[in-house]
Amino acid sequence: NLNVGTMIHFSKMMSDNDTIEKYCYGNSEINCTIYGALYSWKELMQYVLTERAQGLCPDGFVVASADDWKKLAEFAGTATLQTGLPDPAGIAGINLREEGTTHWKNQPYPGADAYGFSALASGYGYANRSFAMIGKWGYFWTSTLGLGEWAFFRNINYAKTLYQNIAYISGPYASYYPARCIKK
Repeated sequence: NLNVGTMIHFSKMMSDNDTIEKYCYGNSEINCTIYGALYSWKELMQYVLTERAQGLCPDGFVVASADDWKKLAEFAGTATLQTGLPDPAGIAGINLREEGTTHWKNQPYPGADAYGFSALASGYGYANRSFAMIGKWGYFWTSTLGLGEWAFFRNINYAKTLYQNIAYISGPYASYYPARCIKK
């Protein structure tokens, strides 16, 4: 997951200034190192509202759109996971999670990391200034706008069934999630 910028304490608000700001889950830099940084949508996008903008991504990369994520989920859901297990579209989450269960709590099925995506259960930050779901859910902003002050994100959860969920949800700009970049 993306991890650029200067960590600020979660009690402080990110702002449109000359500093790239990031939060680390639990206000611990080690969590940024392991899981990636948490960003507000506007900070991630560098205050540009254009889908597939570069935002905080390196040169030649953009913040993945909701459509990019849809294509990834569809692709990852069609590959065979392992002998004896069914292969529904919902299996994409297992194929995209890191191999094993190291960073995913209470997993009935280990991640396969079939494509080197290595999704981790990064958790997120709430607008009410609290953290939640580390070890259980992996979140990723998209560059796609929702209605009002909302943008879309994807989450990979720790479903207790084989039919792993990759949800497509919108959330307020004032939520704090990790992000992935893709080549233009």
